[in-house]
Amino acid sequence: MKLVLLLGFLCLFTFFKAQTGVTLPTMPLSPQFVTNLDPSNNETSGLLYFHDTLFSINDSGNAPAIFAIDPVSGTTLQTWAVLNAQNNDWEALTASNSNLYIGDIGNNMGSRSYFDIYQVALTDLTTTDTLPNLKLTFFYPDQPLGPLPINAHNFDAEAMIWKNDSLHIFSKNWENLWTKHYVLPAIWQDTIAATLVDSFQVNGLITDAAYDSVNNQIYLLGYQQQASGLYNTFMWMFWDFQNEIFNGTRRRLELGSTLSLAQTEGVCITGPFTGLISGEQINTIVTIPPKVHSWNLNQLMSIKVEELTKGVYFSENTLYLPEGFTEVLSLIDTNRKVVIQTQKGKRSYNLERLEPGTYYLLAHDWTYKWLKNN
Repeated sequence: MKLVLLLGFLCLFTFFKAQTGVTLPTMPLSPQFVTNLDPSNNETSGLLYFHDTLFSINDSGNAPAIFAIDPVSGTTLQTWAVLNAQNNDWEALTASNSNLYIGDIGNNMGSRSYFDIYQVALTDLTTTDTLPNLKLTFFYPDQPLGPLPINAHNFDAEAMIWKNDSLHIFSKNWENLWTKHYVLPAIWQDTIAATLVDSFQVNGLITDAAYDSVNNQIYLLGYQQQASGLYNTFMWMFWDFQNEIFNGTRRRLELGSTLSLAQTEGVCITGPFTGLISGEQINTIVTIPPKVHSWNLNQLMSIKVEELTKGVYFSENTLYLPEGFTEVLSLIDTNRKVVIQTQKGKRSYNLERLEPGTYYLLAHDWTYKWLKNN
């Protein structure tokens, strides 16, 4: 019982650690259409750019296979069967300098307690059409026992990167629209627990991740349901961080409707501040084929953005607003409950009565995260 309580405390402590970085204002970004994908990649989920070639996988219900794709025409160039593997719900694809990693980590239905990653040697891609692999199994230490409600829990994942000789998984939180960051070693034996490092309010469902190792930047792709019932695609960009990814500078980019982009499930880096996103086929009233779009942030990154929260700060459990500040702000807790709403003309707010924890100050186009320690 003491061990259970200790694990629960550690998970709660990790969840409530606050990020100290800067959230820049949300910006629109218009990806450029490249091509439709072959029908063999209708359910593309996970994307990797390697040696001028795209690599992708299909998710649950499909064969355990890897596809090489022409990034210009969308044509499937080659297919590899992964030996002795099962596609329960393949959702992520990443690579180190020597290995490719397939993340069988999807859990929309909430029925899985253990998850697998298949490690494939990159050299095998050039020598065989059937890929031997090493199966690596893990679990989440904070996941409760028993089945979870379908599409209404926080133990699903579709995003994984390799960084600093470790695998990093970012969860798809149906219940609260955050993402949790878990870390695993690049190789292990038996079944191990992933390490929960941190969490971040992405306000949507994360479907893939990509890492730019040259510029030390991480991108999280996702989509968010709108009031209309339709979905819009977004991408979070994180940079200027040290150890903890969410403790740097971050920005949310709005990419547009999934009706034009397809169901966005893959993102990869192709160069400095450039990349591709893939969307799997949507079958509704009309059929939207699987697509590839490109994105470019070079112009955006060349602009020095003045921090909009200048003059808005917290000090000794007090929120201060600059003179002449007229926008009404909301301070919410991790349950998304509004605990303070500012008033025009009032410049300071005493927050001593609030419980210690993580809070978010929400403006029209930026968010300020604050940790109350006592």
